[in-house]
Amino acid sequence: MIYEYLADKTYLTGGVSQIAANGLLIRILGTSGEQLVQCLQEISALLQTVEAVKAETVVF
Repeated sequence: MIYEYLADKTYLTGGVSQIAANGLLIRILGTSGEQLVQCLQEISALLQTVEAVKAETVVF
């Protein structure tokens, strides 16, 4: 999901790696600080959406 999002961005280069401590390492490189901040905000929104969907699909 994040990888596809980064692949669509023509103004930056990035990558995603899964780390051992149950997390992600997201790397982004661009030419404008505003673009990088916007990108991080959009990734944050994507991750929050995924967490909300996971919370809704919990079955007891």
